[in-house]
Amino acid sequence: MTWSRAPEAWIRLGERIRTERERLGLSQEDFAERVGVSPSSVLSAEQGRVPQRRWPYTLSTIEKGIGWAPGTMQAILAGEEPAPPSQQELGTAEQKREPTRPEAPIFRFRTMGWIREHGQEALEEVLPDVEKFGFLCTALDAPPSLVEAYERAVQELLDGVREAQGWPEEPPM
Repeated sequence: MTWSRAPEAWIRLGERIRTERERLGLSQEDFAERVGVSPSSVLSAEQGRVPQRRWPYTLSTIEKGIGWAPGTMQAILAGEEPAPPSQQELGTAEQKREPTRPEAPIFRFRTMGWIREHGQEALEEVLPDVEKFGFLCTALDAPPSLVEAYERAVQELLDGVREAQGWPEEPPM
């Protein structure tokens, strides 16, 4: 995918993103939560920051969350002025929108502060999904050595977090 790196094009895109978010009546934080990206991703997009290397997945997620057709952002960067999504299109998009991020519970946590404060609870909530992933990979004939390496890495991460946090017991896996 080719896209403009011209700063003025990115500023124009950022202004359009902000206009559409405000038209939806959402704060940056509410919009970020609604579409499944971080508030800093929304802020970066609205400020017109030019990506360094690749097209950030968050931009495609924001594009979809606004109700724009795929490719609308690239069109804006190219200097085109696509029509804003109609209210009817937005309603349809909201009703039919597929999740833009995994449905793992960790993604609904609002801040790193909350995660730090409720860390063990957060891990316990997310660990069943980690186990499911390992099981799924095994069921799909992933090499057993890779599944074992994954499980060892998860255990090492849990041990490291437990030690760093001073938790007396290991969260169940």
